[in-house]
Amino acid sequence: SHPGIYVWNTLLQTLFFVIVTYLVAEVHRARKEEQLLVRTDFVSGAVSRRYFDELLQMEIDRTRRYPHPVTLVYIDVDNFKSVNDLFGHKMGDEVLRCITKELKSQLRTTDTIARVGGDEFALLLPSTNLPEAQAALSKVRARLQEEMRQRDFPVTFSMGSVTCLVPPSSAEQIISVADMLMYEVKNSTKDDIRFVTWEGTIKRH
Repeated sequence: SHPGIYVWNTLLQTLFFVIVTYLVAEVHRARKEEQLLVRTDFVSGAVSRRYFDELLQMEIDRTRRYPHPVTLVYIDVDNFKSVNDLFGHKMGDEVLRCITKELKSQLRTTDTIARVGGDEFALLLPSTNLPEAQAALSKVRARLQEEMRQRDFPVTFSMGSVTCLVPPSSAEQIISVADMLMYEVKNSTKDDIRFVTWEGTIKRH
């Protein structure tokens, strides 16, 4: 055969390989972007509620196989509505981003920070017992308060923390406990933390 035919076939095969490689890379990129959209709250930069629920269930499943304590924290931003009313939603979004940034700077890379409502956050702290949770959250709350004061954001934080010493029957069960504690604080003094442990029943501290 003529040498030109061999060269032409080689070029066609190379072009086909390049096109296929490009298309595969684009599919992977699109999938990663889709996963990022599902997993991230783009206002605050925290994890989304949906992805957080998945991570919490995975951690509960892990505690059943390899017993260890895990702490779940719910945080409500007190007076957040007043920020939106007085300064606008752009400032409200800035408050949420500031909170997320500060939480990330204070917690471990193995911890998860999620925005689970308009002005509510959740923290998942694996392998964290009650004394460790108390120490970490006291520090986190103090740093958040200082950051809010420096920025003149008129908000405080109501927190409910539940440390599971035995696995709950479901993620929803332990979420309801953390949520209840958070609202107990919000509906009483605000700007405080309440701690319980879970051993099949609630034990207050």
